[in-house]
Amino acid sequence: MMTGPRLAITRLRFRFTSCSAGRLDGFSAPAWRGGLGHALRRAACRTGEDTCAGCPHLHACDYSLAFESPRPLGDTQLNTDTVPRPFGLLAAGTALGEQEVTLALYGSGVRFLGPLTAALRAAGGGGIGPDRARWQMTNASCEQPLGSGVWCPWTQAAHREPAPAQWPAAPKRALVRIETPLRLRDRQGYVNPSRFQLAHLFNNLITRLQLLCHYYGTPIAADFRALGALAATAAITQSGLRWHELTRYSSRQQRAVQSDGLVGQFEAAVPEELWPYLWLGQFVQAGKGVVMGLGQYSVQEVPCGN
Repeated sequence: MMTGPRLAITRLRFRFTSCSAGRLDGFSAPAWRGGLGHALRRAACRTGEDTCAGCPHLHACDYSLAFESPRPLGDTQLNTDTVPRPFGLLAAGTALGEQEVTLALYGSGVRFLGPLTAALRAAGGGGIGPDRARWQMTNASCEQPLGSGVWCPWTQAAHREPAPAQWPAAPKRALVRIETPLRLRDRQGYVNPSRFQLAHLFNNLITRLQLLCHYYGTPIAADFRALGALAATAAITQSGLRWHELTRYSSRQQRAVQSDGLVGQFEAAVPEELWPYLWLGQFVQAGKGVVMGLGQYSVQEVPCGN
C-alpha cells in the first residue's frame, strides 16, 4: 500500500516597498536569500566566528539549523549527507515596483517563523542586492488553506500551526508551468528539453519529499522502488519546454554563477499514486538550486475537451 507524504507547509507572503535609491531587477530571490542569511546570522551567532565549522552551538543555533542544516546527531536512518533546509524562499518584483517575497516553512521548520520573519525585515532595511537598495516590509499575509490562492492578513501573534497539507483529487490531465529554471541532472548531465521525461521530475520530487518528511514531518510509508518504476511509465502528452539561461551573482563565491534550466509548460497524465508528490512539489520546488528560488512550478487541471 502506498501512502502519500504527510507534511504541513506554512506559506507567508511579504510585500516590501522601496525606501531608498537603488534597483533590484530581474530574478531577485538569490539576493533576498543572501540578505536573509546575513541578517539571521548577525542575530543568532553566539561566537562571532567567520564559519560555523566546529562551532559548539551548531545543533542549537537558529542560523546553523535553518541555513547550514547539519545532520542531526545520531541520525543514521537515511543514507544521505544532505539535510534539506526547513524553508523555501521566492521573490519577484510587482507592477508597482514593490518586491513580493514568499516564505514557505516545512513541517516542524515552522519553529523558525519568528527568527526568519525578523531577519527578513532586517535584511530589507539593511539593503538588498548590489545597489544595497533598502526595502520596508509593508504587508504580511498567509495562504489558507495551502494551494487555495487565498491570502489572509497575518500576524505572528495570531499564527496557528497548520495540519498536514491536503491535495485535491488527481486530474485526468495536469498542466505544469515551470516558472523559474528547473535544473535536473542525470548521468548525462543537466536535462534539456529534448531529453526531459516525467521520471526526471518525479524521481527528484520523491527524494526531496522523502527527506523533508523524514526531518520535518512524518516519514513516508511507501515503496519508493515501486514509485520510481511507476514514474518511468508516466508520459508527457504536450510539451512547450525551452532552455532558459540565467546568470546570478554569488556573494559567497564572489563570482557570477550559471543557473540555467528548463522553463515553459507541459501537459501529462499523472498516475494517481504520484499526484501528491507533483502537487506538493509546487510548494517545495524541485531540482538543483531550490534554496535560490529555482525549480518553482505550478500545477492545474486541464479542462475536459482541451
